[in-house]
Amino acid sequence: MCRRQDECRSARIGLAIGEQVDRNGRSGDEADKGISEMDVIEWAEFSLKPDASDADLLALAPAVTSWLQTQPGFRARRLSKGLDGRWADCCFWDDMETARAAAEAIEAAPATRPFLDLLDWKTVSVRHFATRLLAD
Repeated sequence: MCRRQDECRSARIGLAIGEQVDRNGRSGDEADKGISEMDVIEWAEFSLKPDASDADLLALAPAVTSWLQTQPGFRARRLSKGLDGRWADCCFWDDMETARAAAEAIEAAPATRPFLDLLDWKTVSVRHFATRLLAD
């Protein structure tokens, strides 16, 4: 969990429920083919502010996706909603360096700010994992 709001603002967010898109706009199995065992997975969980709706989030998500697709090392992502109402965003990156660089840069990007403003930052949790096993 984030201790301060500014620590959390570097979370990855974005696209549509259960859909994955890579930096070239490919989705589904086509995007999965580019994922290797050494990729970094960025996992962000969050809730929306009480006055924000799922429709608001999804309307602003494409702008964040477009921004992510311009970032070095970006591979693919999924945004999903749990039965408990929390959102989970999973992004795949080439390496830890590019994942962390994008996490630091996202807050300053004008295109991402409206989307990020919908998040309840007290609920945001972001973690990075190095992929060690890939199975189909």
